[in-house]
Amino acid sequence: MTSAVFLTAAALILSGVTYQTLRRRNQPTSRPAVAIAATWFALGLALALRAPVIATPINNIAHIPNLNVLVGNSMTLIAVCGLLTVLAYFTEPTGRRGHRKSRLRLGFLAGALSCMTGLFVWSSASPPPDFLEHRSVQSLAYVLIYVSYLVAGMTEACQLCVRYAPQTPGRYLRLGLWLVALGSALGILYCAVYGYNTLATLTQLTQLGPPIVTSTLLPSTACVLLVIGLTIGGWGPRLSEGRERLADYRSYRKLEPLWRALAEVAPEAIPPQDMTSLTIGQKRYRRIIEIRDMILTLRTYRDPALATNAAILVAAGESSLAAAATAEATVIAHAIQARREGRLPASSPNIAMPPQPGADLVKESHWLEAVSAALTTLVTTPTAGIMTTSPEDAGRHLH
Repeated sequence: MTSAVFLTAAALILSGVTYQTLRRRNQPTSRPAVAIAATWFALGLALALRAPVIATPINNIAHIPNLNVLVGNSMTLIAVCGLLTVLAYFTEPTGRRGHRKSRLRLGFLAGALSCMTGLFVWSSASPPPDFLEHRSVQSLAYVLIYVSYLVAGMTEACQLCVRYAPQTPGRYLRLGLWLVALGSALGILYCAVYGYNTLATLTQLTQLGPPIVTSTLLPSTACVLLVIGLTIGGWGPRLSEGRERLADYRSYRKLEPLWRALAEVAPEAIPPQDMTSLTIGQKRYRRIIEIRDMILTLRTYRDPALATNAAILVAAGESSLAAAATAEATVIAHAIQARREGRLPASSPNIAMPPQPGADLVKESHWLEAVSAALTTLVTTPTAGIMTTSPEDAGRHLH
């Protein structure tokens, strides 16, 4: 279970950094791009090294017990430094003060890694089965340095995100900062639990929580949230665009029965146009316009009584949308039948116009989709008889 969780999270992160690196291989590199890539790679490698199925072979091949602990923890600290570099690039002012803080972060990172490596080498003279569970001054100092740097980095990242997220105009950038803040908070919680459990092991106290939660799920979740937060500004808008295209396609298909029924008797209302170069959203918009034009072409064939009933139901609001759509579909069905049979248009000067449920595209599309579904039901239901009965019988059928 532990290996599965760590390897799944590592695979997601490393596949993401590989995709981003390949996608940007022909673009000029920048400081934040390099920092993001380094953060991704370091987090993915750190999680992979925590998996027992990876750690044991590496330690055996290198003939260095607990090597995965040192390398994994070092990658974690490098990832934190990369995260702070990315956040500082977008939030802190450039200039001498910003460069000085960057050099301080790198200096603290180099000092922490040097001290951890020295303590690890010092302990390797008589290596324990698990370095971090060894009751020695070396292991305690190692954990203290590791946790201190991690807490300091996560705290600064969380503070930067919470401070600047409300001021960020971009929707996905703002969401990304909040996700980074949440991941940093979970990282701080992990450090607190990890530090306490280490002290509890050395002093023979009861540890907090089950290891699968405190040592596996908690750090993995924090890392995944950090990566999502750092990258959602790039793929979030594309995800929204894909969702919008899917909604446009579904709407386009829902309008097809109504469009085909009208196009059979009023093809003159459809202007010639090359549809191959249009996006699905443009095709949907074009289909709505054509449906409206064809309905207006058949307006003189509309039965006044049924059309008035449909207009009354539309005016009643959203609560009667299904009934209003059925009434309007009945009007359209009889107008189509009249045009097909060649019956003379109405001679009354007060011809009932098609109802207008709303002025914006969303309401218009929602209304015509309901009419299209109602028309399909009227045509395919044997008991309806709408296409062959008189307007009077159809009006009685609606009630």
